[in-house]
Amino acid sequence: MRYQYPAILIPAEEGGYTVLVPDLPGCVTQGETVEEAFEMAKDAIAGWIEVALEYNEEVPGSSTLEQIAGHLDEFLEGVVETKEERDRVILANVQLDLPEVAA
Repeated sequence: MRYQYPAILIPAEEGGYTVLVPDLPGCVTQGETVEEAFEMAKDAIAGWIEVALEYNEEVPGSSTLEQIAGHLDEFLEGVVETKEERDRVILANVQLDLPEVAA
């Protein structure tokens, strides 16, 4: 099954990126490069979904990039301090395929 979730990549002062997946509570990861951050986001999303399914929890639908962009300041509050930092934030969809799970 194909999943797609918007992710927020926030450049870290010391280098690398922190990744937030707003639709999946607690789904946060990091990577040293943009490419690594996307790969880590795929792993984090897959893990989040696998645990939810294992515990018969509902997997939330995904927001659109536009919906996340409309609330971006709320997600970044307390994380991004300056306009310069805000301008370097990357908002993108992360897609991954996971095998179907038998009910």
